[in-house]
Amino acid sequence: MENMLKIWMIISLVSCLSYSCNKQHDKLQETQQSKYTDQSSHSENQMSAWYSLKNPSAGFEILLPTEPRKKEKREITDSGLVTTTAYLSIMNKAAYSVVVTNMPLAIATGIDPDKEFEDSVEKLKKKISGKVVKQKSQNIDGNKSRIFTMIGDGPNGQTIYRVKIIRVGQNTIQLMTAHPQKMDFANDAKSFFDSFKLLKTN
Repeated sequence: MENMLKIWMIISLVSCLSYSCNKQHDKLQETQQSKYTDQSSHSENQMSAWYSLKNPSAGFEILLPTEPRKKEKREITDSGLVTTTAYLSIMNKAAYSVVVTNMPLAIATGIDPDKEFEDSVEKLKKKISGKVVKQKSQNIDGNKSRIFTMIGDGPNGQTIYRVKIIRVGQNTIQLMTAHPQKMDFANDAKSFFDSFKLLKTN
């Protein structure tokens, strides 16, 4: 489906954002490093210094190590407007991203979430010449989700990518962390994913 390919530009967008923006973030990181300690050994007090991102329209909130950079892409399709909004936070050579794709109802109802998740895995694997080392399906408050870990190419050698994708109504929400394989950010990645919460609707 042509619209499926358009929607999953999200994967290449995140991959490019995560590392092509590194140079642009250098100066920002220098100032932010003075505010935050090494996140690889963070405590609950340090987590309280993370930036709280809320997106009421997509119905979620999450914590990021630093205030994220935001990028938005809008595309008109035959079924209506598809809006992709990406948030990127970089700290200590690790990238944390949140990407939200809002789809017209006609597209959302026409794409099976499991097929959508499979496509995302394959597209990222191809882009980074990666291999999946862990993958499982989840259910978050009645919404289908997929989480997977992949090792592949990155600007600093082999890189670990952790991804969680959730379909919530007309929104697909993708969370991703990426860091050099030689550096241990597993605790931070877990804190990032665990901080994700769907907002309650009245």
